[in-house]
Amino acid sequence: AGFLAATYMRGVPWAAVPTTLLAMVDAAIGGKTAVNLPIAKNAVGAFHPPVAVLCDPGALATLAPREVRSGLGEVLKYAALRPALLGRFARLAGRLPDAELVADCARAKVEVVRADPTERGERKLLNLGHTFGHGVEAAGGFSGFAHGEAVAVGLCFAFRLAARMGRIGPLAVAEIEEAVRSAGLPARVPAAVARRAARLMGYDKKRTAAGLRWVLPRARGASWTVEWDVSAPDEAVDATVGEISMFDSRRRGR
Repeated sequence: AGFLAATYMRGVPWAAVPTTLLAMVDAAIGGKTAVNLPIAKNAVGAFHPPVAVLCDPGALATLAPREVRSGLGEVLKYAALRPALLGRFARLAGRLPDAELVADCARAKVEVVRADPTERGERKLLNLGHTFGHGVEAAGGFSGFAHGEAVAVGLCFAFRLAARMGRIGPLAVAEIEEAVRSAGLPARVPAAVARRAARLMGYDKKRTAAGLRWVLPRARGASWTVEWDVSAPDEAVDATVGEISMFDSRRRGR
């Protein structure tokens, strides 16, 4: 709807009324409107912010369990960006977040988007977990994995890649993967999916002439911060694809 609003009559106003957790905390906010191509997520689109976003958390009670888990994948992304939220996420144990946590996630995105509406810098942080995650979605034909499921795998991939590069230690990886599992989300994917996802990452919008640029954590004291536009050696990426592949597909977490 947002993409059509961006193109019809060269742009008409639109409002978003999200009814899923995924949309309330992420997709409805920020003005990115797009459609997928068969091999790439959100490859055709425009920046066209809505005039308003109206959320009623009561709608979340109507969601199927898998849709709840998918939304929790994006909630976890904000917790990974702001580790102070991780404790609140862990206490959910896969249940719906309360309205306060939904609002906190939405507020976090609004703050980033307000500072960088067209993703020239800081807004790239919101892509944490999405580079490999979008590859997983594409590898599943945009139906095999829900967006939040793919983001959960992408978060595990990003933290494992960062650990392999010496940016963080194993405890940070374990903390994120435990949070993923506590929400009933997948931490890994079948080997064939991982290999195809790695190939499809080459079509990612965030690719530059110099190659993919990653959003990765870096240790800071007892926690971490997250940086964007990080270059990763091909051998580290390849090895992480292998790590993320050792998985029984029957335990995808649906």
